[in-house]
Amino acid sequence: MTSKADQAEELGIPMYRSPYAYSPIEHWQRIERWNKRLRAVREDDTPDFLDFSIVVLMHCFAMRDWLLASGVEREKVSGLFSSTELKVCRDLVNGSKHLRLHNASVDEHHEIVRAWRPWQRPGESESELKVHAGGVSYSLRSLCSTCVDQIGAFMAELPPGPPEGENVT
Repeated sequence: MTSKADQAEELGIPMYRSPYAYSPIEHWQRIERWNKRLRAVREDDTPDFLDFSIVVLMHCFAMRDWLLASGVEREKVSGLFSSTELKVCRDLVNGSKHLRLHNASVDEHHEIVRAWRPWQRPGESESELKVHAGGVSYSLRSLCSTCVDQIGAFMAELPPGPPEGENVT
């Protein structure tokens, strides 16, 4: 089966293929871009904030598949995704995708709720979105940040560049 890149080359269409194409580094860069968009949203209780938060968490959870497909040892990936925050991330992503959650990592009945801030700092909205899961309440903003930070620390430990033996043009 001919790849789309090979088909394009046959037609004389120049194709640029990043040295990180189809690697976890490409996906990590995508997570960073979405996280930057999320951080730019000032109000925690807006539709954009909720949407960007879910997208960040979806890409964080998808990183598990990217790491496994690129040959990172299953034990290392499982270790990363054994954190409570990344388990909550999994539940939120799967609940968002499937509407109902079965085989939850933390809490089948998690919820995202609006919490009012009786005392606000300058520049803060009067409410924020919280995640209630497994008897713990997380700020949605902080949960996203923690998940991104944990994956970032893991990525920093990986060898740079594309996986060994990958043919990159």
